[in-house]
Amino acid sequence: MRPDNPCIDYLVRFETPVPFRQPRWARKILAMANPGIELIASGGQIYGLGRLKPDHDPTALDAFTVNFLDHYQWELRYGNFPLFYSRYREPRLPQPPISRERFESNFLRIFPGATSLNADHLWTLFEACASLRHGSMLVVAEDAASEAARLADQGTAIRPVLMTSHHCASTK
Repeated sequence: MRPDNPCIDYLVRFETPVPFRQPRWARKILAMANPGIELIASGGQIYGLGRLKPDHDPTALDAFTVNFLDHYQWELRYGNFPLFYSRYREPRLPQPPISRERFESNFLRIFPGATSLNADHLWTLFEACASLRHGSMLVVAEDAASEAARLADQGTAIRPVLMTSHHCASTK
């Protein structure tokens, strides 16, 4: 956003902006940023550290955020709306999440012995995992018992329990 935007609450404002062309300097400043303390930049220069004031009007279309997600992965957002993602220099547009109907249809097709109740339960787990701020993985297998027996020497065997969305939320 423009460095003189009145909606910026500066915590630190540099006398002289730091150009992105100076990567060592820019990285040191970026390392000072964290959730709640953002880097304020515009036109290839860093003007300071701060945040948007709570009364910022999101319809003004004057503030965009770049979130660094992982190594060579980032996203450009406008408010809570993702505009695009980049992973290893490959830009992608955001994809809408799978619909519940399509998820359940695919699940019942792939697992013909499953019931609608099974599909409903797995959808609940899927939603809980998708809402996490970090990665997660759900593995579904018809032969889970034989896979557990096959892999028993490579890990610690556990007794099966019915997983709930509470299990996913407790790892946030």
